[in-house]
Order: sequence, then C-alpha cells, then structure tokens
Amino acid sequence: MIELEKYRDRWLAQGLNDYIGFYTREFFCLDNFSAFKLDIEGILFDTVEHAYQAYKFIDTSSEIFLQIVNAKSPGEAKMIAHNHQDLVDPNWNDKKVELMEMFLRTKLHQHPFVKTKLLETKNYLICEDSPEDTFWGIGFNRDGENMMGKLWMKIRAELTAVEPPVELAKNKDSVKTQSNQTDKKSSSKSKVTIYTDGACSGNPGKGGWGAVLFYKNTMKEISGYCDNTTNNQMELTAAIEALNKLKVPCDVELYSDSAYLINAFNENWISSWVMNGFKTANKKPVSNVDLWQKLIEFNNIHNIKWIKVKG
Repeated sequence: MIELEKYRDRWLAQGLNDYIGFYTREFFCLDNFSAFKLDIEGILFDTVEHAYQAYKFIDTSSEIFLQIVNAKSPGEAKMIAHNHQDLVDPNWNDKKVELMEMFLRTKLHQHPFVKTKLLETKNYLICEDSPEDTFWGIGFNRDGENMMGKLWMKIRAELTAVEPPVELAKNKDSVKTQSNQTDKKSSSKSKVTIYTDGACSGNPGKGGWGAVLFYKNTMKEISGYCDNTTNNQMELTAAIEALNKLKVPCDVELYSDSAYLINAFNENWISSWVMNGFKTANKKPVSNVDLWQKLIEFNNIHNIKWIKVKG
C-alpha cells in the first residue's frame, strides 16, 4: 500500500497499492482539465487542455485557435477541436508529445502548488488512469501507453535528481552564506538565504528588481526590468522570482527593505486579507492580488523567515 504523508481522498488511500493516479482525485492538479492557467507567449489559456487543443490549429486556422482559447471549459475546448478535425495540423501526431511536455513544464513553472504535488508522489509510478484514453492514459484494461504519466515522471526525475535544490551558478570567490540562523530549529530541508530589492522611477514608471540567492558555497544573481510598474510591484516580483528558483521545499531566510512585503507576513496581514476575500479592513480591494497569491503559494511550500532590513 502506498503511504503518502496525508490523504484527502479516501478512495485513493484505500483503493490503490501500486501506482498514483490523478484522474479527478487528490492529484487532479496533474490532469489537463484542472484549473491552472498557462501564459504562453502572452496568450492566457485556462487549462493545459485549452492549450493542447488550440495548438492543433495554430498553423492552420486562427479562427478555430481563438475559439478554443475562449472556450468556457476544457471539455468545450476539446469538443471544438473534435468538430474541426479536418483543419488539424497534418503533422500534429509528430508534434503533440513534445508540445504536451512544454505545456506541463509551463504549468509547473507558473504554479508552485503543482510542483509540490508532483514531488509528493515520491518515486511511485504516475498514471493518468483514464478508462478511455490508451495513449495519454492507461485505458480501461490498464495496458495503455500512459504517455502523460511518463512525461510527469520525466519532469519529476529532473526535479529530484539535481543538486543543489536551487538554480545556482558557482561563484569563483566561494561566497559563503551568512550564518545568523541560530534561532532556527534544525531541519532536514536545504537552507537558502535570499536578498531581494525592487525600485521604480516615477511610481508608476520604469522599474527593476534584483535578488541574490546563497546556497552553501554558491551564489546566483537574478534581475529584471519593467517599463510600467510600481515600487511595490517590483519588491514583490523580486521575492517571487527568487523563490521560483527553488526546486524543492527549503528553509529560507529572505531579506528585504520593503516593509510592505515583510510586514504582510510577519504582521499577519496575509491571513486577514485571505479571510476577507483580499479586501483591507476598510473593505477596499488589496492591491497586487496576483502577486500576493503567488507569494502565499511559496510561503506554503517553503519554511520562510521574512526579515526586514534597512533601505
């Protein structure tokens, strides 16, 4: 019997003993119909299924492509594609696996929760246990190709086999992490130290962000730029981009001079916002909700100590 740390799905806990399925159960986030949006080259797809079906027509019919992008559900997206099979790219079968892998990687990159669930599968066999699909799934007789499961296991293997747990470039000077962590409890998780900053000229105006990540004797610097933004958006973006570099759950010390960022977590603003539907005490909408939601995801994945420093 598979023993995961927790089960929310009683059927999964009692009914399987050889593989982890994800067809509308606990690991449904791995399914193409699950509601995780993908931003691919500026086009927002509601699900992987929307992207997969739309790309069948990306070179043959812009009209059908847009219909699928705007479909109200993944089921509708699939139906639109089915009804226009005569316009599907004639080379689709040669492209579909490579494109599907790209969609899954995009989903994983843009949604840390999906990465967390994928890593929770440990080293067990992953299957799309669809009773109908014998190519992407295992089919009714469980003898299908399970290509979807194979792609997820390929990506999982890359995530779990690479050290260190953060994308760091080696520093020739062997920069060491600062070690004022004596107040933290011992942990088996890898410890990463992050410094972030963001700024804006005009507020709103042109802005930039930067971060430095330290893991053992290695360091990585990252940065970015935006033509029209605010100072707070750049501060939050710096933290998001830094945390996005972490490949597995880590113990993190994150340093920032932004009271807006640090106090949101240390003063429990976040909890109040979530309880109030992302509205302030004055019933006004919280600014930068999309950025805060990403940070909340990361905060749930990692053990983060948010530390305020002087500007």
